[in-house]
Amino acid sequence: MKAEQQSPRGSGKKTDDFFLHLKNGRRFLQNNNLVEAKDEFESALELRPDDDKAQNLLAMVLFKLEQYPRAIEIFRRLIERNPGVPTLHTNIGLGYIKQENYDQAMDALLKAVEAQPENQVAHNYLGLVYSKLGRYEEAQEEFLKGNSQKMAARMKEKLAEISRGQEEPPQMEAEMVGEEEEPEEPEEKELLESQPQELPKKVKPVKEEKEEEEKVGEKEEEAAQEEMAEEFREIELKPPEEEFDRAVRIEETVKKSEVISLKDFTKSLEFSKVDAPILRMIDDDLFQIVLKGGEAHARLTALLAFEGALVFEPEFKKFKGKETGALFGTKDNLMVRISGEGQLLFSPSDEKIHLFSLEDELIYLVESVIFAYQEGIDWENGRIHGEGSEDLNLVQFKGKGIVALATKSKLVSIQLDYTNPLLVDFSSLTGWYGKILPKVISLSTPSEGGKGKKVMLELNGEGCVLLEESRKS
Repeated sequence: MKAEQQSPRGSGKKTDDFFLHLKNGRRFLQNNNLVEAKDEFESALELRPDDDKAQNLLAMVLFKLEQYPRAIEIFRRLIERNPGVPTLHTNIGLGYIKQENYDQAMDALLKAVEAQPENQVAHNYLGLVYSKLGRYEEAQEEFLKGNSQKMAARMKEKLAEISRGQEEPPQMEAEMVGEEEEPEEPEEKELLESQPQELPKKVKPVKEEKEEEEKVGEKEEEAAQEEMAEEFREIELKPPEEEFDRAVRIEETVKKSEVISLKDFTKSLEFSKVDAPILRMIDDDLFQIVLKGGEAHARLTALLAFEGALVFEPEFKKFKGKETGALFGTKDNLMVRISGEGQLLFSPSDEKIHLFSLEDELIYLVESVIFAYQEGIDWENGRIHGEGSEDLNLVQFKGKGIVALATKSKLVSIQLDYTNPLLVDFSSLTGWYGKILPKVISLSTPSEGGKGKKVMLELNGEGCVLLEESRKS
C-alpha cells in the first residue's frame, strides 16, 4: 500500500476531511439548505480554523440566516488578515446596511471602491447608503458608476423634488400628519436583498510564511471542486433525452372494468374523507390517495379503482426547475399528475409500498422505485452516468410531505459516516438522504479471458443509504 503523503496543513486524512466538509457545505449552500451548510463549514473550520475561504462561506450562510452580528464579526477578522481584498469590504459593508448602520457601511464601501474602482457592486451599495443618508447627488454618481441607470434617474428625481420644495411655501404641519413612508423602488429592494460574495480564488496571505501553505490549499481545493463539478453536477443532473408525444391520454390506462364504486368498500373500512390524509396505507396491500382539491402524483399501473371528479395528466421531467419534453417514467408506467376531488385505491400485486415523511429534508431516489408523492414537495430529475453501464436515473425531492416507494424485495438501510466510503452496485441502490456525495468508479474484476470492469457508486459523507435486496435495473 502506498504511504499517505502529508500536506503542509497536517495529515492527508485531515486535508481530505476538510475539503469534503467544504464541498458538502458549498452544495448545501447552492441548494439553500442553510442549516446543513452552516454545520459543514463549521466542521471544516474545526480542521482549519484560519482558512479564509471557509470563514467567508460560513459568514455568507450566517448572512442568509440573518445572523448579521456574527457574520460581520467574521468579515471583520478576515479584513484584519486580508486588508487589501475588496470583496471583504463589500461584504461587511452590505452587513452594515442590513443593520442600518450607514456610517460604518460607507467607510467599508469607500475602501472597497478605492481598492477596486471598477467594482460595480460596491458602487451600487455605496449609492444606496448615500440615498439613505439623503446625499442624493453623491448617490446618483455612485449609481452611474455601478451602471444602475434606473436608480441614478431616481436620485435625479429626488434632487428635482428638493429643488421644487425650496421654491414652494412650506406645508402646514397638519398636512404632514399620517404621511406614509415612501415605498422602496424595485431596484432598491433588489439591492437590499443582495447577498455577500464569495472570495476570489486567490487571496494574498498577510504573512509570508503562509504563502506556500496557501498555494497548496488552493490547488487542493480547485482540484476537489473540479472533481465535484465533473462527477456531481447536481448528481450529474443531465436533462432527460427521451421525448414522447404530449397528447398521451392517461385515462386510457384505466380500463372501464376497473372503475367500480367504492362506497360499500370504504364503509367496511370505516373510512372518513374528512379525517384521511392525502396519502396513506389502509393495510399491507392497499395504498390510498384522497384528494379534496390540490394535486398528487402517482403511477397508475397498480390502480385498483377510483371515484370522484379527478383529472389525470401526464407528468414531464424537470431539469433545473424547468419542464422538459420527456415524460416522467416509461410509456407503460408513467408518473401521472392527479387533481380534483375524489379517492384512488392502489394494490401493487408483487411490490411492497414504503412511505417516507419529509420534513424539509433532501432525499435522492432512483426513479423506477418512486410510486407516488404529495403536492408541495419540490422535485427534479437527473441521472448519474454509469461509464459504459446503464445510467442511473434519479429524482431529487425536497420539502414537506409524503413520498411513496414501491420495491419488489426487502428495503434495507445503511448508516454512513465520514469514516469510510460505501461502495454500492448500481442495481441495488434505491436512494440516500443526508450529507452524502456520490462518485462513479470502475473496479477491475477477474473475468473469462482477462480482467473486466465493474461500475460501482462510491458514497462519501454522513447519512443513510437505502438499498433493495436483489433489485435489478
